[in-house]
Amino acid sequence: MPPPVCARRTLSTLLIEWPEYVPRPDIEDDGCDGYTLEMAGLCPLDGPSAWRKVAHGAKLTALLRGIGPERDVLLRVRAYNNKGGGPWSDVTRTRVLMPTREPPKELETMPESWWALDIDDLLKQMKLEEGTMATQSAMESLFAVLHEYRSAIKIAFRYYSLVGSSGVGESAGLMYSTQFLNFVKGASDLLNDASPVRFIVSDVDLIYKRSIRELSAEAAAATPIGTKNAFKVTALIGKKGGSNLMNQQQFVAGLLRLASRRYERLPSLGARVRALLEDQIVGHVTIELNLVNDSFSRQMAMQPMAAVLRKHRADCERFFRYYAGVDKSLGAETTTMNMRELLALCEDARLFIAEPGKTPLSQREMVSAFARVNVEDELYEQDDQLNTSTELVFDEFFEALARMYRAKDWAKKPIDADEGLEFARGFHGWLLEELEPKLLAAIKVRKLAM
Repeated sequence: MPPPVCARRTLSTLLIEWPEYVPRPDIEDDGCDGYTLEMAGLCPLDGPSAWRKVAHGAKLTALLRGIGPERDVLLRVRAYNNKGGGPWSDVTRTRVLMPTREPPKELETMPESWWALDIDDLLKQMKLEEGTMATQSAMESLFAVLHEYRSAIKIAFRYYSLVGSSGVGESAGLMYSTQFLNFVKGASDLLNDASPVRFIVSDVDLIYKRSIRELSAEAAAATPIGTKNAFKVTALIGKKGGSNLMNQQQFVAGLLRLASRRYERLPSLGARVRALLEDQIVGHVTIELNLVNDSFSRQMAMQPMAAVLRKHRADCERFFRYYAGVDKSLGAETTTMNMRELLALCEDARLFIAEPGKTPLSQREMVSAFARVNVEDELYEQDDQLNTSTELVFDEFFEALARMYRAKDWAKKPIDADEGLEFARGFHGWLLEELEPKLLAAIKVRKLAM
């Protein structure tokens, strides 16, 4: 018998066909009463399963339902008559369609708070008076530039508000002066001796302080925050020292001040900001940090990682729900996880501790994983209103675990060969042998202590 073929596939079904058996003239009574089709699963983690019968009868087709994308399907067919079954065909290997996401819809508008930037000092430096045609033209040019580069600006702020500190920040959607300084160091050459207009650290600090001189509750309301973090930001605004934090609107004003000084020879504020973004920031965000077209997210959608998710979903969902409720100061919310809660999970799993033969995870690597899985929340419309750039939903949490494993144990190895099969097997083993046992024990201790 020739092997069966897949005539049509969907996300969960396979339509299998095979040709009619042709009797061999040299064999007596070589007729065919029907056909038997057998199937076996081929999991990238566990290998092939046992053969099982999925069709038996006179038909030349079989519709297989309920097939998952996390494994391939092996198929073989043979003809039978009243004397028994004939030899099996060669094996056909196939799979259902892999799920694909609809292209995300980009947030086309500029954040409303950017239309109300506190830049009176810059306008005075450029001798632009309020209400004049010259000022109106200059502002229109500036807003056009900000709109064009809104994605790079939002990503830079989000990344450095999370990653730019040595530890885990106290706020969500807000930036400390040290984080702003780290942004300037990482994204530009303004502190480099070779820069035409050289900055020193105190210059950056003055720009930061000028940009945040008024952090009101109204200004903070423009900060993209999640359900739980709304409590946190409100509390910070009400506390003494809350004015030492920078929101996204004020970060943009800080960029304008950096650009105005660095490119002071350019004729307009819009031209200066464009130069800063094109020369210093866009390439840093998209190429050096690789935050926009990060191939790892595509790796997560491939079959080997789908197999890992299927095998570990129940346990990982349990851990997600438990640690999403660890931060009691934010209520009983357990549907999303903030960075403090992810930190608690990592500490309980002893990921930051150097153990014999194992590389510890750094807090910076943890924060980087958190930031990277949330980048799209800054740029695209979200169906889930709880899925904000300061919170993880479960799928993002699972990807963050994979990114932390990669940083910890797979940093210098390629992961894209064979659809990332070896990486997926390593991640599966790490979850099974290290992370899950440690978290189960830690949760037990936490519950006993309550």
